[in-house]
Amino acid sequence: MLKRCMVGVVIFSIIMASCVSKYSFQLNDKKIDISESVPDEYLEGVRKTLVEAGGNAPELLKVITSLEGEELEWACFLIGTMPFLDSVSVTSDYLLEHIR
Repeated sequence: MLKRCMVGVVIFSIIMASCVSKYSFQLNDKKIDISESVPDEYLEGVRKTLVEAGGNAPELLKVITSLEGEELEWACFLIGTMPFLDSVSVTSDYLLEHIR
């Protein structure tokens, strides 16, 4: 009986882990799926930069969630090609000021 329960827990864990998108990031108390707003040509670069940015990723996510249209495309280009040192230190205010 215990063996069946353990197998069930393992299967459930695998299913739940596969439901999490590699494009989902946490912003405050919300999950943000960047694949819904970031243009396809920048998606992988933006994802990589957000992962590398670590604790500064919320600053970059604020930019992505604040913009639309051409401004969003410009921001995604900048974020997707951003050098590591910038990704861990730039603020959303700085980026938004220079994009708008």
